[in-house]
Amino acid sequence: MRALSEISVAQLRHFIPGSQHTRSRVIPVQDAVPSGRPPLATLALVAVNVIVFAVPGMAGPLPPALAAVVGDTTLVHLVVSLWFLWLFGDNVEARTGRLPAILIYVACGWLAVYVSSAWGAPPRQGIGVAGGVTGILGAYFLLMPHSRVLMLVPLPPALVEAPAMFFLGFWWVLQLLRFVVAPAAARVLADGGVIWALAAAMLLGALVCRVTRRPVIWH
Repeated sequence: MRALSEISVAQLRHFIPGSQHTRSRVIPVQDAVPSGRPPLATLALVAVNVIVFAVPGMAGPLPPALAAVVGDTTLVHLVVSLWFLWLFGDNVEARTGRLPAILIYVACGWLAVYVSSAWGAPPRQGIGVAGGVTGILGAYFLLMPHSRVLMLVPLPPALVEAPAMFFLGFWWVLQLLRFVVAPAAARVLADGGVIWALAAAMLLGALVCRVTRRPVIWH
């Protein structure tokens, strides 16, 4: 495997699926900042999402606040959402604590559901999960706006670093494609509420993180 190298945002166009510049597919592996502790809260959120998606009726026994923000519509959507949660949730958990990290996810998911409904957007299953992950991203980029993400290039095998901010933009592109572009044109205006819902979730995630984050202790 080649040595670790850095890659700029401009160079990332070579790795965007569907781009005429695409040379190879890349797989984001982890962010470049070690969390320093087992991400038990993040693992718990991932596990609950997977169980609710895989086992019909599992959302029923859960508290309403949690049932609204777990599970998703398709396996692809679930995998993408949980991959982003796994990439960035561990550092948020390490800096805020396990309970605050869960609070950020659940509160931001609920806020996204509420804002979307209040705006008059058509019901969208999965908006709670998207809101929860977006809140975690908001917290992460408040903590580490200049962080980088390790990516695996399969052929030839190599590890490269890319700005974590690129993945924030990529997350928003995915949500636009899912909730706004994909629906029928007649519903796009109402679906604009989904964008405001996710923006509110990101802001809330950053605000809660600002209150609950722990100071960094340098050894």
